[in-house]
Amino acid sequence: RPEHWGCWSAGESAALRLAFGHPLRSHLDLILDLMPPLLGGDLTLIVNGVALEPTPVAGNEVRWRLPAAATDGAEILLIHMNVGFPVRPVDIGMSADDRVLGIGLKGFMLEPVALQTDAN
Repeated sequence: RPEHWGCWSAGESAALRLAFGHPLRSHLDLILDLMPPLLGGDLTLIVNGVALEPTPVAGNEVRWRLPAAATDGAEILLIHMNVGFPVRPVDIGMSADDRVLGIGLKGFMLEPVALQTDAN
């Protein structure tokens, strides 16, 4: 169920499907505005079948450089998120909430990456 700030993943995995009306270029950053997992741990993304490095989520905004293999020419980004330690808040004394919560998603953004060119 949605929260006033966004929504929690149910359990250890979640997915986003972003559809575009045109092929993407390969140089993009994905920025996720997140509510960290309640017990900490890493978040692993798989974008269009390409696994990215597991990343600790300590703050709100986390940025990943998307590899060309995941984006070049793609019209859809399928983003799988795997959370290290999902937990029920009731089990750790935080609240009476008995849902198994993974990662909280507040928002996301794709940002073009400026390419550096040699000035020779």
